[in-house]
Amino acid sequence: IEAAAAGDEMTVRGAAGVLVAASGGNAVEQAQFAEQLLKLSDRNAESVKTTWEVYRQTVLTRVLQQAQGAYRLIIELYKPADAEAAPDVAGETAGGDDASEAGPKLVRRADVGLLQLKAVGTELSLSVEGVAVSVPEEGLGIRIASPASLQALNSATLEPFKLSRITQPIDLLPTEAGVWSGSQVTQDGQTLVISFEPAD
Repeated sequence: IEAAAAGDEMTVRGAAGVLVAASGGNAVEQAQFAEQLLKLSDRNAESVKTTWEVYRQTVLTRVLQQAQGAYRLIIELYKPADAEAAPDVAGETAGGDDASEAGPKLVRRADVGLLQLKAVGTELSLSVEGVAVSVPEEGLGIRIASPASLQALNSATLEPFKLSRITQPIDLLPTEAGVWSGSQVTQDGQTLVISFEPAD
């Protein structure tokens, strides 16, 4: 915001591009927003912020309209590569026995089932009750306010994931493959990954 308010034309265009891209906007929208800023008669932090808030709604509305639809809810749990093997849901060790392999090891994975992501303007909702989702202020994403609320979707399957221990929201970010995914480190040092994978 500050760079767009005080900079020259090149700086304004660069700042506009960063803001729009962070909300999922394309090159055309980046250029359009830059032109709006350059045409402001009194370009300052306040006017840039106001202009951006309005334009961001337009960008998000388009992006979320395209994103809504059917997804499979996938939850995975990973342990650090140097951690001891842990049993998966079926009681067997997931991820192999080679502790020398680099990278985190998959402990367990659950395909929880289908859900529908709905968008009305910039307001998000899911087809399942009790799970609140929204768009983060920081950029494009699907924020699950309370990951523990997912437990009710399939309590038996999800009990081993100890979702009640996740007390902070998780932001699912978009990928080029159309998957929305986010993670959080648990109290015991493992990594919980929640993903919405397109059902089509």
